[in-house]
Amino acid sequence: MDITLPRAVPIIARGTTITIDSSTVALGAMNFQLFNQASLYADGDKTVQLQKANDQSALKLDVYKTVFSDISINANNAFVRIGDHINIKNLKVDLNGQSTINFSEAVSIDTLSGHISEASVFNAPYRYSKFLK
Repeated sequence: MDITLPRAVPIIARGTTITIDSSTVALGAMNFQLFNQASLYADGDKTVQLQKANDQSALKLDVYKTVFSDISINANNAFVRIGDHINIKNLKVDLNGQSTINFSEAVSIDTLSGHISEASVFNAPYRYSKFLK
C-alpha cells in the first residue's frame, strides 16, 4: 500500500515496514516513531547517468545523492536502514529496547545526535558513534 503524507507529520508505526520513496532529489523534514518490530528503509536514489567523455570512447558514471534536510527517529524495538547515496543534514536518533540502525560509509550525515540503549545495535561507521549517548 502506498501512502502519501504531508510534510512534517509525525509517522507512527507499530509492527509495520516503512519505505521512503527517495526518487526525488530533496526531501523535507521527517519525524518517525517506530515500535514493536517496525522497520524503516531509506534507500538512496539509485539513478545513474551515463555520459560520453570528450573522446567519445568512454562512459562516465555519475551517482546522484538524495538529500534529507532533517530526520528524527524514535525507535523502540525497531529496525532502521539508511541506504547508500543519502545525504542527511541533521539526523536525530533515539534507539530504545532492542533496536538496530544500519548505514555505511556511502551515507553522508552532517549532524548526528541522540541516544542508543545498551541493548540496541549501532551498525555504522565508528566515527558517528561518538555523537550518541
